[in-house]
Amino acid sequence: MEKKFLSKSTVGLVKGLVVRAVEELTGLRDENISVIPFSKSGEFDYQSVFAPKIYPQLEKKDPEFKVKFPTQESLVEAIQKRISEDKKLIQSTKVIDKVFLLILVGDEYLEEQMNGLLKNGAEVERDENPQHIVVDFSSPNIAKEMHVGHLRSTILGESICRVLEAKGHKVKRMNHLGDWGTQFGMLIAHMQDSFPEYLTTMPNLKDLETFYKQSKKRFDEDAAFKERAQKLVVKLQSGDEDCLKAWRILCDVSRSFFNLIYKRLDITVEEFGESFYNPMIPGVLDILKEKNLTTMDKGALCMFIPKKKLPLMVVKSDGGYNYDTTDMAAAWYRLTQLKADRVIILTDVGQYPHFELIFEGAKLAGWHVPPKTRMDHMGFGLVTGADGQKIKTRSGETAKLMDLIDEATDRARKELQSREEAEQEAEEKKNEEKKPEEAEDGQAKKKEFDAQKKTQLSEEEFGKAAEVLGVAAIKYFDMRQNRIQNYKFDYDQMLSQKGDTAVYLMYAFIRLSSILRKGGVSEEELRATPFKFTHPQERVIARHLVRFNEVIEMIVDQLTLNKLCEYLYALSCKIAESYGQYKILKNDDTVQRLKLILISRDMMATCFNLLNIKTIDRI
Repeated sequence: MEKKFLSKSTVGLVKGLVVRAVEELTGLRDENISVIPFSKSGEFDYQSVFAPKIYPQLEKKDPEFKVKFPTQESLVEAIQKRISEDKKLIQSTKVIDKVFLLILVGDEYLEEQMNGLLKNGAEVERDENPQHIVVDFSSPNIAKEMHVGHLRSTILGESICRVLEAKGHKVKRMNHLGDWGTQFGMLIAHMQDSFPEYLTTMPNLKDLETFYKQSKKRFDEDAAFKERAQKLVVKLQSGDEDCLKAWRILCDVSRSFFNLIYKRLDITVEEFGESFYNPMIPGVLDILKEKNLTTMDKGALCMFIPKKKLPLMVVKSDGGYNYDTTDMAAAWYRLTQLKADRVIILTDVGQYPHFELIFEGAKLAGWHVPPKTRMDHMGFGLVTGADGQKIKTRSGETAKLMDLIDEATDRARKELQSREEAEQEAEEKKNEEKKPEEAEDGQAKKKEFDAQKKTQLSEEEFGKAAEVLGVAAIKYFDMRQNRIQNYKFDYDQMLSQKGDTAVYLMYAFIRLSSILRKGGVSEEELRATPFKFTHPQERVIARHLVRFNEVIEMIVDQLTLNKLCEYLYALSCKIAESYGQYKILKNDDTVQRLKLILISRDMMATCFNLLNIKTIDRI
């Protein structure tokens, strides 16, 4: 089988080298030896500090050990010498502060990796033992429009699924819709009154949000309506066909609205609402009772978790079910029926205590058996306005997600138009400053420039570019944040052409595509022959490129998508630095430098795809 690009993460290869050297010199094999990126300067790539941990163990185990290695520093120096024998992987090493081993990877290794990437494209290293992973994300509520509160779960969920799938895992994308519960009694009652012919004629529900608010107002203020709504809940849960018909209508209308959002954000998710688990609940409760895990407390059936003050209330005192009940049934289904190796649930960080109880409850029930299975709460902070409060409209309502996307797209269109006008003005000014004898030639070039600009994007393409840029701005601004922290939603920052933004990155990507077009060498030709370094800055870019898979591994383990954003932004900055250090086109090294441009463009495209950001290659 042909070797793929970055078949192993670089940090994994370096760590393996250190682990083997320690074993060969001391007899100790310690897979937990730490090798991490060295970020204090660009002089080295990695650092390892192992002596303080293993030296006391070895000294105690073997009295002769200290004769051979009288100090920790002497042990580190011996390891340094041993790993330096690998001239391909290791360029240089250095010991500082007696126990810090610094490592720089070698040119031969880097060129090999660049050539693998050049030939095969940028690929994620696939896991040798793929898992079945359930990702629970998005989770809007029926009869309510998706608002800014659903933004993070939806965006982060899609991207983490893409990363896991790229690693070769089988991912089940589950949308835990709020499609069941007491609120449906009031909604069905209000439908019966507002659309009495709903059983034969589809109601025209254009504004679900208003419909929901009207029903809630009646529920809160009209005692007779409230009583009727509560009885309808019982009828719905008992399978009454008329109630189920009304419920299905509400779900279908809501789903059509959700799908508009999912289409614009390019989200793929499979519906598994709360109603899906409802038939499973009695059986799950029987299992918990049979295992003596439940206790009656103040009329409610509870599941007490060791070392936790609050229990899981799996049946309320009135005999009804709640979130605890549904989420325990969901845990049972995912772990025992789907046989998930890992479950990842995306909600705001405030729900962590609830899911901690669910995870511990699943463990007590024997469904969740760490480390064989793993359950993660991928919590995230709130999206706030400039004042640090929840984003609201002028009327005080929570901002709708569709409105945020529309606004970002409109602003992106204006930004593109402004950029186009600025380029036009710059060209005109340049022509005005030319000498008289150059004017005629300048006017000819201006006409050529105008013609080229007009043929680059049609009006339809311009609109699509604005949509791509607007959506990208929202997604990237969200994902580059530390997910557990709140962040302020700011269109101006999102759409800035400077700094760590999707707009800056998109223009960097477009510039790479433009250079390749102007280079006059086909991609097939560039990929057909080996790459060789021609300038020190190329090595800086290559050293960053080879860290891709270690970043992916970190994301899979820690669920930190901002690390991929950091990687992508750093790559674009290193490429931008190269523009000022050497000429790419029309020189003796053009072909080699175009190869690195192609490699970098491929890598940026891969990162964009994992972040679920569409690209444009010209404006």
